[in-house]
Formats: sequence, C-alpha cells, structure tokens
Amino acid sequence: SAVRVTALRLSGEPAWGPEVVKLSTKISELQKLVAAAIDQHACATRLALGSRVLRGEETLQDIGIQEDVEFTLSSMGLQAAALEQYLVFLETIQFSTGLVWSTAKRKNTIQDDEPLALEDVEQRIAFIRSEIGVEAIPAEVE
Repeated sequence: SAVRVTALRLSGEPAWGPEVVKLSTKISELQKLVAAAIDQHACATRLALGSRVLRGEETLQDIGIQEDVEFTLSSMGLQAAALEQYLVFLETIQFSTGLVWSTAKRKNTIQDDEPLALEDVEQRIAFIRSEIGVEAIPAEVE
C-alpha cells in the first residue's frame, strides 16, 4: 500500500512532494529524498509529524500513517548535525563500554585503573565525518 507524502517548510511551502511512497518506506529514506530535493545533507534534515521529530529505521506504517500525510521539514547546520550524531554516539559508547567493562571485571580480566582503547571511538568519529562530508569535526564537538 502507498500514500502521498509532502514535506513542508516551516513557512508552509512544499519543499518536496507530494510523492507517492510505499508505507514500508523508512523515515531515513524519506530524509534522503527530501535532502536531495533541497540540496542539503540528509543528516541535517529533520521531518516532524506534529510535535514528534521522526528519525531512523521506522517506516511510515510503523508510525501509524494510513493516508496521505504532510510532514514539517526542519534543517540544521552540519555542525549541529555532527554534534547531535556525536552525542548519540557518546550515549551508545558509554552504554556499550559499561557492559564490556562490567563483564570484564566480573571475569577478572581487567584492573580498575586499566585505560580503555580509543580505536573504536576514533573509527566512529571518522565515520561521522565522512557521513556529513567534512574533513574535521569542530574542536568543541570532538
């Protein structure tokens, strides 16, 4: 099944659409389509339905869309997008590191003062830089 989707600027003007889209379309896919239409990077493009900002792997069907819909488009600068992705990464790494750390401590394979490897952090930062198309993440973000 499919619906007509439109992305409206904050002014109410259409930025993209209306386009017929399958209900199985992911929000991230819509962000890429809208971003291309407005010549902006997808990571700096946000779609909202009412007060809810939509992101990621949810599909139109997952968020309850059953008929034609208009999303509100908002844009952020690349620096703000990088900061947002970096903060999500920090939350993820803190959770993951905590699990690894507690498992290793239970197995007595590390000491409390043993430093953590930075290789995974550096790889993720490189990935974020490549995703947003910048050579370096600003010092205040990194």
